[in-house]
Amino acid sequence: MDRNNGEIERANTQSTAENPMHTEPEKHNCKLVCEMEEKIINTIQLKVKTIEEKAACNANVYQKIYCRDLSGTEITVMNWNMERRLPLDLSEYPFVAEMDVYPESSDDGTAYYKLCKCTVLPEENLDLFEPENHVDPNKSVKYIKCILSKLPPFLKRFVALTLNEVIDKFAVYPLTSNKAFSRRCGIIEATCRLVVLAEKTAPIFHLDMDLMRAAAMLYYVGYTDTMNRGYALTKEALLGENAGSDQLSRTYYKMSDDEEDSKLIDQEMYLVLRNIISYQRVCPYTAETEYINTDRCMLYTKEAAVMRCLHEMLMETDYLDENMKATPAGTIANLPIGGRVYKTPVFLSADDSQKEEKKEEKKEEKK
Repeated sequence: MDRNNGEIERANTQSTAENPMHTEPEKHNCKLVCEMEEKIINTIQLKVKTIEEKAACNANVYQKIYCRDLSGTEITVMNWNMERRLPLDLSEYPFVAEMDVYPESSDDGTAYYKLCKCTVLPEENLDLFEPENHVDPNKSVKYIKCILSKLPPFLKRFVALTLNEVIDKFAVYPLTSNKAFSRRCGIIEATCRLVVLAEKTAPIFHLDMDLMRAAAMLYYVGYTDTMNRGYALTKEALLGENAGSDQLSRTYYKMSDDEEDSKLIDQEMYLVLRNIISYQRVCPYTAETEYINTDRCMLYTKEAAVMRCLHEMLMETDYLDENMKATPAGTIANLPIGGRVYKTPVFLSADDSQKEEKKEEKKEEKK
């Protein structure tokens, strides 16, 4: 496909003139999948998430295009015309396209949409098709800077250098593609919440406050490399939870090569900080593939053990918030990853929790 004109012709190449029995279907312009009509061609703007190429029973190759509309509804569009195929690698170029699609259903009754025409819209904002952020990224960055100012010289410089390398992604990228914090600004939102938990927990368990603050600010920094702005996994996802540890190594060597920064280095503090980040374990609420529980076989610190527990608690509660929004109080919800959860009458959604936090902030300001 030529990305400049980005056009894919109709899958049925036989023209109306060549086939007098062919009747041109009506066209219907719509913004959302729920507005589509049956037995006519619907024109809609969709964000292309991923594309797979498969072979049918008759050996014909086709493409399955997984798309999302402005409301977050996801559909599968089938491209049968392989003469003008869409690019498979979207890691560098996720895009929004205006598609002409025709609703159909397979032999087993599964609904899908046949692609008739596709025009890439390179200027369209991808963020409009992603779940709305729950936090203001600018305020969140200010909060991180405030916590950063409380750290001793080495940790302050180390955290600042690490975050400065990725701050553009850190402030706006989602944490996961479809699980916990899978929305705009998901990484920085999870980071700020983890910092709050770390500060509350440190004195209770007699932990090093400086280490807990620094580790919480860097705990999810590796996620900036494992996903792009189109919610597609990158090759760095092969590193899993060790992606963050890899970034810490780069910062350490960068400081070592600088004459002034090298004087600030605290070798033991660096090793312990890296241990906390490395001890992170992928939990079922962040795993992009099948979750496998691993035994604790590495040497670790008490701070690492507590941070891991805070991380898993944070991920699970956010996942429950998002998946139980539409569940009435007093009923049971089935989770996509398995398991069932009862929603108590006092269950607060993420939005409700934010309202409660704002009320508490106003009370503190009055005092």
